[in-house]
Amino acid sequence: MTDPFLQALADPSVLPQSVRDIHRNPGEYVGECDIERGQGILIQLALKLGRFPPAGRHVPVRLVTQNKDEDHSCLRDFGGHKTTSELRLDAKTGDVLERFGPLSFWLRPVASKRGLEVHIHRLAVFGVQLPRMLQP
Repeated sequence: MTDPFLQALADPSVLPQSVRDIHRNPGEYVGECDIERGQGILIQLALKLGRFPPAGRHVPVRLVTQNKDEDHSCLRDFGGHKTTSELRLDAKTGDVLERFGPLSFWLRPVASKRGLEVHIHRLAVFGVQLPRMLQP
């Protein structure tokens, strides 16, 4: 089964080979990242509900992806702070639907030679879609 992000892209061949490899080959990847968090009380609440990690620089990260039928799971370990999500392609919108507990994100990936940008298209909390002005 193809990764939902690759399914949602018009031309995934534009992506750097390393990014394509991660999305084509489920497994374990390690490295480091910088984490930037949005501002505002509603964004902070959403980040807490989704169990997202705190901000930091050069944070060790471990990513484990698995395919299960049409669903894909992703375990992220940011310096001991773990989050798990389920992803799938939303056939109605063409977006990637990613669920973190009570949060559901409809994501629009954009491929470039620099990498993969992911834009939030819709956000629902406990199944209730937030108005666009309240979304990050």
